[in-house]
Amino acid sequence: MRSGRSSFACILSLALVLAIPPLPQARAQASAEESPFGLLLGVPGTQPGSFEDFERSLDEAAALGARFIRLALKWQWIEPQNDRFVWDGSTSRRVAAVEERGMRVIPVIKIGRGWASGFDPSQPGDLSVPPTDLSETWDDSCGFSRSYYDFVYHLVDHWRGHFPVIVIENEANANNFWAGTADEYLRVLATAYKAVHDADPEALIADSGTASGAWGVCIARDRLDDGQWSDEEAQAFLQSYYRRMPAEFLQRFATTETMRAELYSPRIDELCADVRALLAGFDGIVDLLNLHFYEDYWHLADVLEWIDEQTAEAGYTVPHKMCNEYGIRDNDPTYDRLGADQAYEVLKKLVVGLSHYPPLFI
Repeated sequence: MRSGRSSFACILSLALVLAIPPLPQARAQASAEESPFGLLLGVPGTQPGSFEDFERSLDEAAALGARFIRLALKWQWIEPQNDRFVWDGSTSRRVAAVEERGMRVIPVIKIGRGWASGFDPSQPGDLSVPPTDLSETWDDSCGFSRSYYDFVYHLVDHWRGHFPVIVIENEANANNFWAGTADEYLRVLATAYKAVHDADPEALIADSGTASGAWGVCIARDRLDDGQWSDEEAQAFLQSYYRRMPAEFLQRFATTETMRAELYSPRIDELCADVRALLAGFDGIVDLLNLHFYEDYWHLADVLEWIDEQTAEAGYTVPHKMCNEYGIRDNDPTYDRLGADQAYEVLKKLVVGLSHYPPLFI
């Protein structure tokens, strides 16, 4: 079984980091303005709501030295009706507010549940439903969906040069965020890739980010299937990977028998099939491979190694990774989530991340 020292982690559900050079020892006391790190904070208020709260959060982020802000951009906010675009609403105000403070927006473009999916545009929630005109046949002029291509093209063309990285949807492997299949997401992503690069060739495209909880079970099952791990090694890995989860969840791995029952359940069958399908399908339609990570930092290397194995098996590589949800979960009531404990964990994860992917790590 891999040593925990070889593992590695991402952090801050509310933070994304673009880190290019490693942190020199001599600059350990550098001010935020001189920091080699860029922070992308999913700040409170990134959904339509109190603009005053949003601005206050931006001021705090800028004071910390953040260089990027993650914003959700939903279809119905930008194009509430077919071919009627709104460029002077709250979304534009928020983009402008970020840029006025010297930061850049990393948007997460979301279909949501609007007219293009057959819903009332006022539908609440974060669920995205594929557009009704999503085809199974590629069209060189508009990908798999004319309506979605036009939306993404107009959005990116309007803000051409403003968004260095564009994320398409959020956690497409999670049914509370994506109502379609893995294949439908890949068709949406391929359409977005074409639209974005047609509108702004310099922008980079990233996938939705696979939910952190999916990696552990898929890795353990794969290592068991190919004979790399014994039952006991897989059990030890899972107990370590998910150690911050609630006790009732960890009961699934209390014995090797309960572990196998969980790993080979229909739910995990479907989950890992979707994760594999997504990783196999990203070839040629992403510039950055995105992942979400809330587990301990020493397991990040396990995740990245497995991702590289899966993409190599599919016949391609994505040299740059990003993480637009980098967080800590902890069920210990004494854990200082908003203070020193969280800060210490975040710092460890950032340092470990930089040691693995120095060219680009968000």
